[in-house]
Amino acid sequence: MPTKKTRRAAAIRGWETRRKNLGLSIKEAAAKKKAPAKKAKTGGIFLKTPIIKKWHPAGESSLNQIYYSGLEFAFANTAGEQCHPFAFCKDYLQDAIWATINKKPTGIYGFRYDPKTNPPLDMVSTRMALRLKGKSGFKEMCIQSQKFMHKVEKDLGYTPSSLYYGGESSDSPVYVFTSDVRWMFSPVLISFYSLLLRVGMTYEGGDWQKHFSEGKKLGTNDVRYTAKASKALSKIVIKNPEKLFAPTLEGNYPPTTTVYGLHDNSGIVSFATDNINSDVKKNWKKA
Repeated sequence: MPTKKTRRAAAIRGWETRRKNLGLSIKEAAAKKKAPAKKAKTGGIFLKTPIIKKWHPAGESSLNQIYYSGLEFAFANTAGEQCHPFAFCKDYLQDAIWATINKKPTGIYGFRYDPKTNPPLDMVSTRMALRLKGKSGFKEMCIQSQKFMHKVEKDLGYTPSSLYYGGESSDSPVYVFTSDVRWMFSPVLISFYSLLLRVGMTYEGGDWQKHFSEGKKLGTNDVRYTAKASKALSKIVIKNPEKLFAPTLEGNYPPTTTVYGLHDNSGIVSFATDNINSDVKKNWKKA
């Protein structure tokens, strides 16, 4: 019977294959992730030196979003670049990944990501910059979210998230989570990841699944979102997430998917309520 260690090794080998499918060799990926030896220490907190050197010039005011306040998300990369504008709506994240995988620009509701002109996403780790304007104690909230994420990641067998200080953007502190690359493996998982980060901001300890389902929420709609998404927890936690979806990145972010189908119906809530876009779902294994 395969052990947890052999299952993780197999998962990593599978991810290396998918990176090749993306056009990035293992050697290139290793070169891309050049880092000091200390970086091998995952799960740490590094808050002394800002790691974002170049902020994205476009503002978020042109985005048409459900939220207009609260936690904002943006991908960052190993070069210290913010890859696109900060957004309250986490669904823009899967749009940026789709554009990267398919090497095509995408645009919806005022958001645009073009892999030829935007800074590239880090496809070796999930590197997420977070901003919360006008809220004191944001650093402490991020530390709590990291503790929450470590509980989730332990159950999934994922590498524990590290937390970095990003710097100041619009006079607000930015913190960056560097997490397991497998969170980007499907639109459902990146949606789940970003919701977990937001819900984790109010974590006070104890069982993470109970907090996810019942705890105090940060986002306006998170009570409704987590109530629905909780139905999917058993599938994602008990099964290896990679067994639920297509075996390749291209299968999970198919080029034929419409931008509206991907953005509106491929996240964790759509997964939990069986309302996933049919084009996104067509390559999945039986969940």
